[in-house]
Amino acid sequence: MEPNNTNSPSANNKIAGTKTQSRKKLLIFAVAGIAIALFCVFGLGLFSKPKVIQVMKSYGKMNHEVTYDKNNITEEEVDYLADGLTKAHFFDEAATKFVYIKKIHKTVELSISANPLITGNPPAMQAFVDLRKEMQKQFPNNKIVINLVVYKFDNVLARIE
Repeated sequence: MEPNNTNSPSANNKIAGTKTQSRKKLLIFAVAGIAIALFCVFGLGLFSKPKVIQVMKSYGKMNHEVTYDKNNITEEEVDYLADGLTKAHFFDEAATKFVYIKKIHKTVELSISANPLITGNPPAMQAFVDLRKEMQKQFPNNKIVINLVVYKFDNVLARIE
């Protein structure tokens, strides 16, 4: 019987083959790990919603507050709308008003903080219908919508189109 010689050519080929396979496996796992890490860092950002950048500005002596998302409307457009609300006598010196402005394509939504009892008060509702008509005259290139909201801007009591 021949002694076990680890320096034989066939033994060296087996060791070299095993090392090559180990390196291939290591390379595959490394590339897969890097791909997963890159997906976690960059890929999830593609599937998540853009961050809302809300800005609040004050207008007039009563510091009427206008909040808006910088992602969908410019500060210049907000200033122009606030000027329209002043011209329509909504921004007055009787009480501070709170408005959230959102623009979706050519539609401008003004969400206005209101009393929960407003829907049962036809004269008060008519005042907001008139405000929407006045704003629509001032901004004929956009559809103006008024949402009367309570407590939160997504709690809409009435929508005036």
